[in-house]
Amino acid sequence: MASGKQKLELTWVGKNNPEYDIANIEPRILEERTDLSYGDKDTENMIIHGDNLLALKALLPEYEGKVKCIYIDPPYNTGNAFKKYDDSVQHSIWLSLMRPRLEFLKLLLAESGVIFCSIDDENYAYLRVLFDEVFGSDNFCGSFVWEKKKKPSFLSNMGTVTEFVLSYSKDKIHSPDFIFGSTTKNKKYPFNNAGNGLGVLKFPAGSVRFGIRDQVIEPKDMSEGNIVTRLLDSVTIENSLNSSEFRLEGEWRYSQEKLNEIVRNGETITISKEPFRPNHLKDGGAPKKMKNLLSIAHYGYV
Repeated sequence: MASGKQKLELTWVGKNNPEYDIANIEPRILEERTDLSYGDKDTENMIIHGDNLLALKALLPEYEGKVKCIYIDPPYNTGNAFKKYDDSVQHSIWLSLMRPRLEFLKLLLAESGVIFCSIDDENYAYLRVLFDEVFGSDNFCGSFVWEKKKKPSFLSNMGTVTEFVLSYSKDKIHSPDFIFGSTTKNKKYPFNNAGNGLGVLKFPAGSVRFGIRDQVIEPKDMSEGNIVTRLLDSVTIENSLNSSEFRLEGEWRYSQEKLNEIVRNGETITISKEPFRPNHLKDGGAPKKMKNLLSIAHYGYV
């Protein structure tokens, strides 16, 4: 009977060769090339020349668990001969080369860190399972579909215009909201609602934050288009707040009782400019999620 808990994993020839075990990778020290250095040293930016596996090992002593975001663009193993590396290795060798690099990258990521990896559809399935094994399937954030061009190359049976960008978290619990979506922060809810009956609202002193310079604004009709708003009292703006109570007449979405509740709860009411159009700022609404399509049209390409 087999011992230990079994798990879903990808196997290939040579997977467990000692040369691919990160514990056996020889440590190296990064040396600065002062003759090639440029700019402010305090930025701590680096360009590292050399084998990326050795470079990742060399980064661990100082950067383990500190990197917030990683993007990698590995060889696609497509059969094309690239000048700087062999991109025509068979899948087993390609996977053996990828795994220790992913293991090092996971060590470098902070608990809230996220990694992105470009890949084509030829190797997407292999890489997805390898990522699941190294990072855990629970930390899969999603796959972005990158529309890299409008017109395909017809060198194969199917004209391909897309590639993929895999994304994984170090630990999904600590990952930033932009990956999974979050409720809207400071969403504006207007007080005005055209078509409702006319009413008067009293705004207590210090209850409204203004986006205009400090000044005194005298009573006036601020109606425009189908929005009815009349300032019934002069309002003095000091330090971006109303220093005394003022009244507005208009067609309101909120009652005086609701306005008083907003003020009691310490929530924000803003007026950004003249004519006055008060807004209630609050968190909430349906979660916003990042779309997985990275389209050419998105970036204004032709």
